[in-house]
Amino acid sequence: MTKTKIELFITALGFSLTDGRKEYWKAEINECIIGINLEGEKSNEWKIEYDSEIRTHRQTTCNFSQSENLVVLECVVRLLKKGYSAKNIELEKNWRVGGFLDIYVTNNEGEAYLMIECKTWGKEYNKALKITLENNTNKEQILNYYLQDQNAKYLCLYTSHLITSTNELDYLSSIIHTSDFIKAQNQVEIHEIWDNVFYTKGIFEPSIPAYGINFLGIVNSDLKPIDHSYLSPENNDDGSIFNRFAEILRRHTISDKSNAYNKIFNLFLCKIVDEDNAVDGNYEMEFQWKYNENPVDVIYRLSDLHKRGMKDYMELDVADVSEEDFDRELLRIASQIDGETQEIKNMFKQLRLYKNNEFAFKEVINERTFYENAEIVKEVVKLLETFKIKYEHKQKFLGDFFERLLNIGIKQESGQFFTPTPITTFICNSIPFEKVIENKINLKDNNFLPYVIDYACGSGHFLNDAMDRIDKILQSIKNEEFRTNTQRDNFYAWKRAYKWAKEFVYGIEKDYRLAKTTKVACFLNGDGEAKILYGDGLAPFNSKLYYGKLNNETGDKQNPVFDAIVANPPFSVESFRMVLENGKGTFDLYDQITDKSDDIECLFIERTSQLLKENGFAGIILPSTILLNRGIHQKARKLLLENFKICGLCEFGTKAFTYAGQPTIALFIKKREKVEIDKINVLLSDFKKKETDFSFDGIKNIISQYILLNTQFKNFTDFTEKIKDDKIWIHEKEKIRIFLLNTNNKVVIGNAGDKDRMKLFLGYEHSSMTKYEGVHPYPYNDTGKIFSKMYDEELLLNPEKLNTLIYNNFLNEPITVPDSLKEYVEIKEFNEMLDFSDVTFDYRVYMQSLKNPYLEFNTYPLTSLSDSNICEILDHKRKPVKKSKRGSADYAYYGATGKTGMIDSFLFDEKLVLIGEDGAKWNKGDNTAFIIEGKSWVNNHAHIVKTNNEELTEEYLQLIFANLDLGFLKTRPNGGKLQKGEMMKIQFPLPNVETQLKIHLEVNALNGNDKWNRFEQLLE
Repeated sequence: MTKTKIELFITALGFSLTDGRKEYWKAEINECIIGINLEGEKSNEWKIEYDSEIRTHRQTTCNFSQSENLVVLECVVRLLKKGYSAKNIELEKNWRVGGFLDIYVTNNEGEAYLMIECKTWGKEYNKALKITLENNTNKEQILNYYLQDQNAKYLCLYTSHLITSTNELDYLSSIIHTSDFIKAQNQVEIHEIWDNVFYTKGIFEPSIPAYGINFLGIVNSDLKPIDHSYLSPENNDDGSIFNRFAEILRRHTISDKSNAYNKIFNLFLCKIVDEDNAVDGNYEMEFQWKYNENPVDVIYRLSDLHKRGMKDYMELDVADVSEEDFDRELLRIASQIDGETQEIKNMFKQLRLYKNNEFAFKEVINERTFYENAEIVKEVVKLLETFKIKYEHKQKFLGDFFERLLNIGIKQESGQFFTPTPITTFICNSIPFEKVIENKINLKDNNFLPYVIDYACGSGHFLNDAMDRIDKILQSIKNEEFRTNTQRDNFYAWKRAYKWAKEFVYGIEKDYRLAKTTKVACFLNGDGEAKILYGDGLAPFNSKLYYGKLNNETGDKQNPVFDAIVANPPFSVESFRMVLENGKGTFDLYDQITDKSDDIECLFIERTSQLLKENGFAGIILPSTILLNRGIHQKARKLLLENFKICGLCEFGTKAFTYAGQPTIALFIKKREKVEIDKINVLLSDFKKKETDFSFDGIKNIISQYILLNTQFKNFTDFTEKIKDDKIWIHEKEKIRIFLLNTNNKVVIGNAGDKDRMKLFLGYEHSSMTKYEGVHPYPYNDTGKIFSKMYDEELLLNPEKLNTLIYNNFLNEPITVPDSLKEYVEIKEFNEMLDFSDVTFDYRVYMQSLKNPYLEFNTYPLTSLSDSNICEILDHKRKPVKKSKRGSADYAYYGATGKTGMIDSFLFDEKLVLIGEDGAKWNKGDNTAFIIEGKSWVNNHAHIVKTNNEELTEEYLQLIFANLDLGFLKTRPNGGKLQKGEMMKIQFPLPNVETQLKIHLEVNALNGNDKWNRFEQLLE
């Protein structure tokens, strides 16, 4: 094995060279450090140094004498990344009978869990598979190892290699489940039990966690309204409809809940079609199971209803033939088939019914299984048949009931998760639909209602809330407000039963089940006329699946026809690029993604820009990482900041959604007018020619104001001199464009906080308790109402709620945070959330920032660590050293919180101030900053500051940072770092050195809160 081959392999594996060493490579995986020493001329000198937590029974796997050892290394790293504990991994495990198992994984109780035998790619791996399958007891290894420790739950043959063309690692695994092997005494008996099946997936896939490998018929007038008493477990004990559904499934041992609830939704669709066809009270309902009715007749009838529903509501043709159509065709050809019509009808019945159908709660393969499944269908139909579920206006209890079905019944995957209705209500209540309607009426637009879309509508929550909002406005409009007769005519036509939704409301859903679910949800909420498209929300606008406003046959990337967008698009969807239709011709960001990219949310940001009209509004949910991540996220932020005014941001925390995942934010944005962007481009072009400062948006010398935020330039003269370099100007021009676009842009920032504080902000909590699944008010109340900081269920613009602040900010109206919200909400200038001093300027948005108490003090001048006259930052000199290289030695080794060990060498021999970068104690009064002296070594978790003692003492600087509350850093999606540039911007008072010393002496004589209170008093 050559050194080059090893280096290519370990680089792809995530190893990097260690500073200060010649050829020492290191990787840290979940606090486990593995080193690779390639220092030496000969390969027998090269070593793999596994973390001390990993038990290595012999050293043969710790060198590069065999290519197989690279496979072992890669497999160990993959196990660690998956979350297997280092202390549960053993290498070269041996037993008395001989042989050494490559990787032995135990559970937390120390029992064998997984045995892995590694082979090189290709020949050796295939050979091992063949030997195992053939039961070659003289050569076979993995089953023999199992006989030595039959606690092991899984066995695995493993191989991996580097794909040089892409510099990516690929692997194969062949897994055996040992559950049936327990009584086997030898390999022969194992093979008699084993079905000779290897499972190729189950250990390392992203969704797999560590240790998780595994008699008169009913007529229309008989239908009764469904209300709270039928739906609430509190009022109806175990007899609520939802719990009766669950009981039916349990009794019939239906384990596939996702399939079962999908079938229930199909039955809902049938009932909706039936109620839609019920033109008078005497209409005999087709959705019923009559006394002694033949299951065949009922399933035929339900299938016909389902087919009509899919055609009428989803514009989808179901491949099915009704019995009526079949009989008609059979009659036509009867003379040609010698009267054998009954035999043919029996064949038709078998083909249509004795197979998995739209209502197969259990697998249907023949007559017997058809009738077994029909028993379940009968119970569900009987449960629903007497209730009315289609209404002309929204029924809250019915929506809540449907919500419980969704949470339990639909498996959420591929970046999907249903947005709780309090969140969708909050977002929809923040959108100024009233203003959109007012403007359109005044412009004499006959289609005066807002065109609204959710391009990833899931279960339809956003659409239902948006339609509820718009319908209330519609009902309140007065006749004299209209400017044209057509407006007035449309008003009277639309006022009844959400008939307007067919023109103005669009939903797109890629998952067929969810598209159907959305349509059902719309009907249950009284607004079933909305256009729900089964298709991809990222398809080109000339897609054959798009129609109405969505369709644009020109092939243009832009289709700005919607007044509002409300959505929670999927994110972290792996390899989505491979299923995009004409992605390159549809998205400017397409070139930024690869076949393995999962950043699908970035394309939805661009899709928002493509669909929204100028001055249109959007409220969308995105992962918090969109604000800070690099790569395509940076490009998406650029697109966002250039095309939209950000009016609000709200971070929900970890308890907002049923399944806690990565943190999310709601982004409230308004589409900019092109004329605004063009104006700024002209101003910048003129500035470059004249090099003269100018006023903008009521602010004098706007370029000088920009320079104040940019530490790269001393003053205006320095700036104009440096931008003569075209490269610098191109870079700075883009930054100034963003600065000007966001000048005087106030942003409403909401933050849910943590724990109980978070639930008080949200006004609800989730329950997974049987019979009580779903969203419940927090704190609990008998009314079932949500009392949230986000919105008021009864008063749209309650001044004490967050949605009102965002709503008013959308309209550029004055906003002030009420006392009741100050714990959760603040208002910031957006430009203060950007780091214009960052040389790279990657459009990062720092949503949370320091609430600097020193800005309130005016006794002493303010300064910061960016001033080279008072200090020098020595971060470039720090170096981490792995734990195994430290121990009993002469020199202190420092990290973010203080001394973490000793080391046999030193980097510094002077008095310094260390300020925690990550992993620090960031609360007020903690040792965020501390002083070190003498010979020392500092790792990369602390910033290093050397003060100029003529201007700044170490003791005073330590007090300055220890007094700050930097706890907000712990909530950041980047792991919580006090970045160097951010640290250097923190302003603080700078008295003379003599005063600094006096302050230090007086303050250090105190303890606890008294100490910090006195410190601030001395600075005021």
